[in-house]
Amino acid sequence: MIPVSDGEDMSTGQRNLLLGGIAIAALAVSVVLFARGRSAGALPNQYSIRGICLACQKESQSTHGLTEEPPFVCPHCGKQAVYPWFYCFECQKRFVPDLARPGPGQPLRFPSWPSCPCPNCRSSRVGQFDPALQPTPLGDAPLPKWEP
Repeated sequence: MIPVSDGEDMSTGQRNLLLGGIAIAALAVSVVLFARGRSAGALPNQYSIRGICLACQKESQSTHGLTEEPPFVCPHCGKQAVYPWFYCFECQKRFVPDLARPGPGQPLRFPSWPSCPCPNCRSSRVGQFDPALQPTPLGDAPLPKWEP
């Protein structure tokens, strides 16, 4: 029992009320600290890719704004032909999905998701390649033809 200043024991109801008040105060402090830690700068506004230039066949790593989409400019040849590597969890190969031109004069783009199967085994169990997250690939699937 929690002693009271005049030496009497606190009743069960009073103790539960006190503990409930402490729990509510702790919860309020947690909410304030959580909200204070979530500033607008805490959300990412960029993403990084490991990609390959379909024009010069050289690999690169680059960072882009969330609204940017491939193809990206190649740091080696300067052409807008860098596409991210994907990884197939079935055949364990890296690949660039088959590309499509959405309209005349527009660059080649990925088909709409989920129609980005692995060109090697046609599996849809794929994701963006990250060497820190996937095992070493067993190779690369043939790259799609690049048409400027």
